[in-house]
Amino acid sequence: MSYDEILQAVIDMAANAVGVPVLLGSMPPDNGIAITGSAAPTSIMLDIGSNERFSVTVNGKHENQQTVVTQLCAIHSALTRRKDFPTGNDWQIYSIETVASPRLLGRESNNRFQWLYGSSLLVKINTKGI
Repeated sequence: MSYDEILQAVIDMAANAVGVPVLLGSMPPDNGIAITGSAAPTSIMLDIGSNERFSVTVNGKHENQQTVVTQLCAIHSALTRRKDFPTGNDWQIYSIETVASPRLLGRESNNRFQWLYGSSLLVKINTKGI
């Protein structure tokens, strides 16, 4: 199982939810959104596989504060209410939960003055056994 593959599936779902590109990483580009893994995965081992969880950080920045808040809220709403999740050869996402809703992190002090917001999601995965 590849956490990178699962993270990319989350990024793809987020991009589809907002209709704008979502990049891999912690710092979003101007007027953009970025997602990265934020904590070590935890797992419960079973004879037939495991149930695993890992959190991802969703960061956005935009010159318009309402735009970035709306985009991050749309990602959270779409992913936590979703019923059909991506699967791989040896994994399946079965749930996504909000850990931290979108919150103001700050505002850039450069000449762009973009608003920076951050949030976090918990991705739950079932993996196949050996």
